[in-house]
Amino acid sequence: MQLNNGSAVEVLNQDALYRSEAVIQETTTQFLKLLWEWSARLPGSQQNDPGFTFNLNDQQKTIPSSVYYASQLTGGGIGNQLVIESLKIIPHSVFEGRAESSIEIEFLGSPRVTGQGLYEIDAIATVVVREVGYLDQRTQLKKTFTWQAVEPYVPLLPLDNPSSMRQLIAQLRASGLQLVDVKPFNP
Repeated sequence: MQLNNGSAVEVLNQDALYRSEAVIQETTTQFLKLLWEWSARLPGSQQNDPGFTFNLNDQQKTIPSSVYYASQLTGGGIGNQLVIESLKIIPHSVFEGRAESSIEIEFLGSPRVTGQGLYEIDAIATVVVREVGYLDQRTQLKKTFTWQAVEPYVPLLPLDNPSSMRQLIAQLRASGLQLVDVKPFNP
């Protein structure tokens, strides 16, 4: 097929709900990094992260913006569940620049087809929280993620000069995958 710019690409007739192993693994990796790697900076920039503030049980809570971005890859109420779970491990001093975290992905399995447009992938990772004045806190995650193939995100407004948040969310949703379930992985 020839594109408007004159270049040619090969086009294959493919099931609209098909997602390659590489796309599922990359989306899972991005999701884990956004959910569990945070610092006082916005993802991909040198700007300070004011966080995302919301009310929970009549109390104001703040999470790193990256955690909010990760929740945009989810369907149903699972995003809210993940945000609430992350509150248990995120120290408030992250917004003062005195804490940060990283994730060490130790195992990322091959995706399995579990239904029409449904894919499961297993992951084992360790979240390391570093906070000034404290020993590192390590939490191991063993999870099976279920992704559902959805229509890839196409923004209604042009992305000529988008905010960094709109640009990142558009990039994340471009994979056409939405997280619909997370359960324990028992290898």
